[in-house]
Amino acid sequence: MQMRNFLIWAVVFVLLLALFQLMDRSATVTESASEAAYSDFLNMVEGGQIGSAIVQGDDIIAVSTTGERVEVRLPPNDNTTVNFLHENRVRVDIE
Repeated sequence: MQMRNFLIWAVVFVLLLALFQLMDRSATVTESASEAAYSDFLNMVEGGQIGSAIVQGDDIIAVSTTGERVEVRLPPNDNTTVNFLHENRVRVDIE
């Protein structure tokens, strides 16, 4: 009887350990953004392929209409990209 209880507790322990490993692995998986050239990004915007964008300093993190994340580096002293995004009906947030 004692051996049976020990085996049951061992199985419970192994199952809990496996569950924690699974949860830990899923928590560390992050969605990575692909990098795009500035000109390719502008073509994507004109083509209606970008749905939203977040401007963070000199970087833009955009989300395409298919859900793909795209990261773009803005040119120095850029004053036109945000207006260009707005004109092409892209939702823009600035952080």
